[in-house]
Amino acid sequence: MTDPVRVRELGRGASATVYEAVHRGARVAFKVLDDPGPHERAAFERVRGLAHAGLAGMREWIDGAGFTMDLVEGGVDVLTWVRGAPPDVVPVGRPNISLAFGQRQQPEGTSAYTSCDPVGVARLRGALVQLIEALHYMHGASILHGDLRPSNVLVTAEGRVTLLDFGLSRAHDDASSYEASTAYGPPEVVPSPHADWYALGTIVFECLTGQLPFLGSAQHVLVTKATVPPPSPSFLVAGVPGDLDALTMGLLSRNLRVRIVAVDTYRRGLLSSTHP
Repeated sequence: MTDPVRVRELGRGASATVYEAVHRGARVAFKVLDDPGPHERAAFERVRGLAHAGLAGMREWIDGAGFTMDLVEGGVDVLTWVRGAPPDVVPVGRPNISLAFGQRQQPEGTSAYTSCDPVGVARLRGALVQLIEALHYMHGASILHGDLRPSNVLVTAEGRVTLLDFGLSRAHDDASSYEASTAYGPPEVVPSPHADWYALGTIVFECLTGQLPFLGSAQHVLVTKATVPPPSPSFLVAGVPGDLDALTMGLLSRNLRVRIVAVDTYRRGLLSSTHP
């Protein structure tokens, strides 16, 4: 087997590095794993057969290295797509947002939370439609993503969304070695589609306010998620559309059923707006 020829590094994570590469005459993304063992191979094989416009296509397992997948040309992460590049300094927003929700307190007269402008809101809506459908497709195939975060959602200049990084994907009933990002993962530890919906709610919250719902150490965030509801985006910043506010709060609910209801309600609203 001929290994992919690496062209340039695209990104580096805690357990893998992704390169642009050439393999079998095609330009691909080549994910080189630090420890490509049986679990990683099994995760790859589970998602290899998935075919959806919103999912990066898995191509080939490379023994002792990792795997190749479709190369997304010119994409940026969804947070950058919606809000632009992060500022060098914390901008001024609503004054002195407080206290009880686990967020860091701000100096008098400033806030880390900032509104999403109308262009960003429109971009978020377009990305959400595609993300929700991609996740529904995955869940319908009994596959979880398990590590949904902005860096795993790429958006091209034309607004096409591609969901990446199935390294933690697993079947609904496989709890072995389940883990998710502390920042984006749910308060519960049992793997289920509800965990992906919670992570999506965290992404939407961050797009609307510029910050995560809960800040602090990993332990503090986990405890707070399990005990305290987040504030609504509309409480923190002005100009949040009501349907996006409701969707965010529903997805971030500790009640698993409420998350599903929130997604279904939002999808029905989309259908009714496009088919009067």
